[in-house]
Amino acid sequence: MIVSSQRLNLKANLIYGFVLAIGLGLSAYVYWSVDSLRGISTRLVDNQLPVLQTSNSIDHLLGEHERLLYEYYATVDSALYSNEALTVAEQLASALDTLAMYAGEQRVIPVRLHLADIERIASQLHDNLKERPIDWDLARAQLRQLSDERRDILPLLSQLNAIITGEVNQGYQQSQQALAQMFVAVVIYGIAVLLMAIALGRYVKRYLLLSDSNARLALFAERNPNPVLSLGERGEVLYQNPASAQVLQQFDQANDPLQLLSPDLGQQLFDARNNPLDNHRHEHQLADRYFSYEIHWLADMAAFDIHVKDISKQKRAQMQLMDRAYRNDQSGLFNRLRFNDDINRAMSNSQGISLVLIEVAQMGQLQGHYGLNGASACIEGVTQALIEQFDSAQQAVPLEATLYHIADGSFAVLAAHLTAAPELQFLVKHIASRFQAPVPTALGQMRIQVQLGITEHAPQRRTGHDLLLDAKIAADQALRKGGDTISYFDIDVGQAHARRADLALKLEQAIDKQQLSLYMQPQMAISDGSLKGAEALLRWQCDGEFISPAEFIPVAEQTGLILAIGDWVLEQACMMTAEYRRLGLVDLVVAINISPRQFLQSDFSARVEQLLNQYQIPASAIELEITESTIMDNEHAGILVLNQLKELGVSLAIDDFGTGYSSLAYLKQFPVNKLKIDRSFIRNIEHNLDDQAIVLSLCQMARNLKLSVLAEGIETQAQLDMLAQFDCDAIQGFWYSRPLAHPDFIRFTEPSRIAEPLHD
Repeated sequence: MIVSSQRLNLKANLIYGFVLAIGLGLSAYVYWSVDSLRGISTRLVDNQLPVLQTSNSIDHLLGEHERLLYEYYATVDSALYSNEALTVAEQLASALDTLAMYAGEQRVIPVRLHLADIERIASQLHDNLKERPIDWDLARAQLRQLSDERRDILPLLSQLNAIITGEVNQGYQQSQQALAQMFVAVVIYGIAVLLMAIALGRYVKRYLLLSDSNARLALFAERNPNPVLSLGERGEVLYQNPASAQVLQQFDQANDPLQLLSPDLGQQLFDARNNPLDNHRHEHQLADRYFSYEIHWLADMAAFDIHVKDISKQKRAQMQLMDRAYRNDQSGLFNRLRFNDDINRAMSNSQGISLVLIEVAQMGQLQGHYGLNGASACIEGVTQALIEQFDSAQQAVPLEATLYHIADGSFAVLAAHLTAAPELQFLVKHIASRFQAPVPTALGQMRIQVQLGITEHAPQRRTGHDLLLDAKIAADQALRKGGDTISYFDIDVGQAHARRADLALKLEQAIDKQQLSLYMQPQMAISDGSLKGAEALLRWQCDGEFISPAEFIPVAEQTGLILAIGDWVLEQACMMTAEYRRLGLVDLVVAINISPRQFLQSDFSARVEQLLNQYQIPASAIELEITESTIMDNEHAGILVLNQLKELGVSLAIDDFGTGYSSLAYLKQFPVNKLKIDRSFIRNIEHNLDDQAIVLSLCQMARNLKLSVLAEGIETQAQLDMLAQFDCDAIQGFWYSRPLAHPDFIRFTEPSRIAEPLHD
């Protein structure tokens, strides 16, 4: 069979090569003829180029000759004629001879005559310039004659160039046209011959090899080392190759090749028949082996062709990689990826589960004290302690649960028990009890604080992300409680967290959506009841709802949005102050609350100065309110910023005085102008002797330090009368006026309204 195949293949190749050689030979001959014609045409054209080049050279030499004679006239240097002009004349004569050789003597005779005249006039000019005295009028006349002669030659040269150029172009176009026609004919002929040769050769070769190909195909399935099956329309076995039986023998199975295929074979055959263009690849496990097979529907044979392949090695390698991907590199426990898969699978199966989140509380401190490697060593000790506690709890009280290491200092337990189950409560307490004692680590015995947040999932509600968030909220709640290690998720706390998260998202767009505004709360001088100033208070109206600053300001501070919002407030307050001054309120001082993060920015004082200049308002028209803690959290930097602001001339006030450090030793270092007494000391001042003593002391202390005092939250006449007795300088509160929107505040400042405070 092999010898016969080689012989048939040799015959086919000989016929194919013979036909192909004829076609290539004819094509090469015609192509050579065309190339020769192209060369002849090109050479003919190239012979005309010297004519054009010589003509251009004559034009250039004429100009050079004339220039030299003019220079001779100007300098009377005979060397210009003897050494240079005569040389150029000789070059002109030589060029004219060359032109006559290519273009013919008849065509250059007129040029020769003019050139002879030029030589004659030049010689006469030379003779004239040698005489003494020189006849300058004659010399000029001779130069004009030279110019006229040169101008007479130029049209002759142009005419000659035009004639020669036309001849060249006409000959070249005719040659190229004939060449193009011949080339197209040759190409068509060559392609036709080549296609015929290829078609004939392929046909003959295919015919000769057909029988050999059929024989080889017949042996393919028999000698294939992988199982090959052919099934009928109803799934019955029509054919199986020897490899199928050999594989089945390895499993001590009966000679039933369908054992190599999935139990869902019926549906798979149905899909393959109805969607023959799709890829129908399936996998099946038999004992500890894995098989992959493809199903092809052969409509013309009414049969299914199935090729089976053993993929056990690849499958095991894939499973090992998957297991490695599901493991935490540090602890070997299941990681966050596996945790997500497991929790989503349990929730999609409507399975009730509980989640215990275990977090190392001082993870940031560990990294700060010992570096990343040291913190990692501590976490290894925590991991080992957790695994031991988890395993011992499982032995004492069996619980369907899994331990995960989902982040550096975060672990989780998924349990198929609700939080009230005794087994889960035992596990949680058992884990928490371990960390009441030091934990052995690579750095020695260390006391590690952990928080356990616990939540549960009812089958019909929430997602895996929500469940983890609930557990995180519960763990944070345990940290805030201080003494408690274990905390169960509280729905009220969760709703408060969701509210803060929603506010954070909306607050990012509040400035762009123009939802923020400044209200002004008037401040009254106690001595004469006049308008002394106003405090700018931030208000946020979102989707028709006024959100309290007490609710959204902490959110802004936590997210860092307080910087952008604080800068917006500062600029808006300066802009409104400028408008108030244009309305005549030149003595009005606007107080602006400054957040701690905003105050400690390195460019804060420069920003204040920029806004003062931008809106052209004096520094005395602005009062910045800072809390005691703002300065004391970074005393050196805080006092530095205060001094910078003081140099600008801005008034400075300590807000909520009495609620922070309240130390005279610190207060005397602050370059401030005013103390604001917090409303908490004013609320019950009529009846509370302690509040009276504190407020009186604050007023006297401020007086001794030459500071003014303003009390907040004044709502009754009795409060106002008592503050007047304590020599308090000013007040703000509902007794005088509520915070007012910008238009309302402008109306409030009218003289008629100033005389009538808005107290009840």
